[in-house]
Amino acid sequence: MADADVAITAGTGTKVDTRTVGTGVDEHRQVVVVGDPATAAGVASADATNGLDVDVTRLPAVVTDGSQVAQIRSAILAVTAVGAAAAAVTNTLPAVAGQFHYITRINIQKYNTVAVVGGVTPVTVTSTNLNSVAWTFASAAAVGTLAETDLEPCSPIRSQVANTATTIVAPVTTSVLWRITVYYYTAA
Repeated sequence: MADADVAITAGTGTKVDTRTVGTGVDEHRQVVVVGDPATAAGVASADATNGLDVDVTRLPAVVTDGSQVAQIRSAILAVTAVGAAAAAVTNTLPAVAGQFHYITRINIQKYNTVAVVGGVTPVTVTSTNLNSVAWTFASAAAVGTLAETDLEPCSPIRSQVANTATTIVAPVTTSVLWRITVYYYTAA
């Protein structure tokens, strides 16, 4: 396709930038250029199969609109805490100077080593630095029962305070083994 102009009568010498299509001389489409307006060499490439070509390797590391964070990351950190039977377990994400924790997944497992007759009060796993988020588990279970909660939010959960450890705490629970795994990254 060749570049062309179509003269208009809006004013002396005014033209509309077009591109000719097809074999006829009167078939024109208006051109919109995405790229550097100072040079014809700085135009974004596009084709009918793949559309507009965007180089994502040059995007900034953190893009934020105030409520969510999109980030290009080479690795995600993970911390697992495992306890003995009838022991409390605390999973701690260490404080990082000037950084928040952005949690991408939380997995909590409660395994019963013997049969437990439940009461009226459920077992509650608590957190710090996460707006008091908590998880509830049944207090009764048969031997060998595994109860699990797996939270994988669409957008990362940001800790409340930067430069502060974030914890998830499973209480002392008779005849229970706890395992808590947290996947996260840190950023300002």
